[in-house]
Amino acid sequence: MLEGSKGFCGAFTLNITNTKEVLNYISSFQIHCVVNLASNLIPSSSYEAYIQERANFISPISELLDELANRRVAYIYFSSGGTIYGSSDKFSVNEADPKNPISYYGLSKLWHEELILNASRTRGLRYLILRPSNPFGPMQNPLKKQGLIAVAVDRMRKNQDIEIWGDGLVVRDYIWVGDLTQAIASLLDKDSWNEIYNIGSGFGYSINEVLSTIQSLLSTQSKIVYSPARIEDVKHIVLDIQKLRTAIEFYPLELKQGIKLYIQDLDPI
Repeated sequence: MLEGSKGFCGAFTLNITNTKEVLNYISSFQIHCVVNLASNLIPSSSYEAYIQERANFISPISELLDELANRRVAYIYFSSGGTIYGSSDKFSVNEADPKNPISYYGLSKLWHEELILNASRTRGLRYLILRPSNPFGPMQNPLKKQGLIAVAVDRMRKNQDIEIWGDGLVVRDYIWVGDLTQAIASLLDKDSWNEIYNIGSGFGYSINEVLSTIQSLLSTQSKIVYSPARIEDVKHIVLDIQKLRTAIEFYPLELKQGIKLYIQDLDPI
């Protein structure tokens, strides 16, 4: 979907590898900001999928970023707060901590970030890099391979078994989608450009805790099936959101409140 100084223009399907076509649309509709949420990878993606992503998606971005800088078009990139840092001994990680991804998904996100930072240093690109944790909420597709809460709620509502990789002790930071969008809108209102922000709840929950919370809100006969752990799954990742809270007022919902809202949205009164 494109929006520019002429107002809402509509939705278009473009090939990101065709930089010229993308730039033509940016010029035609006087686009002043490009938001990139696209990726064909997930944390379990293979090396072959990563190579394909680099060739068909990430590499053309370098050319696009240079042109956006020349045209003074801003760029907002949704990176990953869940995989880009990799394993850490800290309770929570901040934006300045080392980035050591252990999956090809995280590596692709880090490489994209580096392209943005280089375009900013060398060409003056105005950017905003956002590292959200694990968002959940309305309109999330429970049939995809990502999104623990959406998948678990869907399967528990159907009394279907749930497969978990590992022992369920993997810890993640989860954020209600309304809090995520509120944070982004507030950052844009503050003109917080040329910055990187974690956006999460600041709290960590194990997979077992998440499933227990969902079970407490639903009557379910679902069985949890534990399968061998995957090497690409970081064992513990919680986002430090102090930088975000310095920039804006931010008070995210507690996990159970968010899940309850999600279930209520699925079963409106």
